[in-house]
Amino acid sequence: MFEIFKKTVSLNTIKQDAWVGFFLGLSVFLVLAVLQPFGTYSYQDSGKLMLLAGYGIVIGVVYFISARLLPLVFSNIYKKENWVYGREIIHIIVVFILTVIATYFYRNITLGFGYSLRGFLFYFGMAFATGLFPLMIVFIIRYMKIKNEPIVIYEPVVVAQQNIYISIEGENKNEKLKFSKEELLFIKASDNYVVIHLDKNGKISKHMLRSPLSKIAQQIDDEDILQVHRSYLVNLDNVENLNGKSPNYVLQLKSLKEEIPVSRTKVKSVKERLSDKPV
Repeated sequence: MFEIFKKTVSLNTIKQDAWVGFFLGLSVFLVLAVLQPFGTYSYQDSGKLMLLAGYGIVIGVVYFISARLLPLVFSNIYKKENWVYGREIIHIIVVFILTVIATYFYRNITLGFGYSLRGFLFYFGMAFATGLFPLMIVFIIRYMKIKNEPIVIYEPVVVAQQNIYISIEGENKNEKLKFSKEELLFIKASDNYVVIHLDKNGKISKHMLRSPLSKIAQQIDDEDILQVHRSYLVNLDNVENLNGKSPNYVLQLKSLKEEIPVSRTKVKSVKERLSDKPV
């Protein structure tokens, strides 16, 4: 039964708050004008209807303003991911109480009544009783709307990471190669050529381009792809471990048994880059 109070609901829009304010103001006016409770019937004045309409106007306007200001003032409470039906009920009651206080001042100003705690409490009881029926209608309408909806757990939107593509060119005419960063394992220098080792869905492929390794390194602008040896460029995202001890360190890749040597001068920078990675 009480699970309904834990159901996530959306915060009211400006239009919805305006309609609720209008409904409550109109309902209270009709109750006062038609039923004339709490001594209203015995009050005789030519401007009686306008006076009663003033209650409805004050309720509608103050409700709308309060409903819009509270989420701005208490933004930590009014977070959409934490907004549930139970909190909304409390919100509506608090806003309605503010409108009752506003009508108390309206009555005293228009009729010349004095101010006292006892008088306020008595008036508050009458006003709350008058507004209880339209309040219940608001709660029921909201309840009927969400009772059959599943409980929503707020999940922040996660933007899928887009593939980063790398393009490199060799010295021969029309010698180009394009691949995604995540596919690259390492690039190895071999005489006047380089051999690019790629992992395409678990299948290792090799591609050869005529070019010094230094020129290939200049074409790749990515801090995760580091020259760890005079003959090797390595994608640190695909490194599993850094093994060995000074001065003989090697990198173990995730999808290959081949070990990549690390130059003594490169050990420090490799360790720094890998320190923030789950290796």
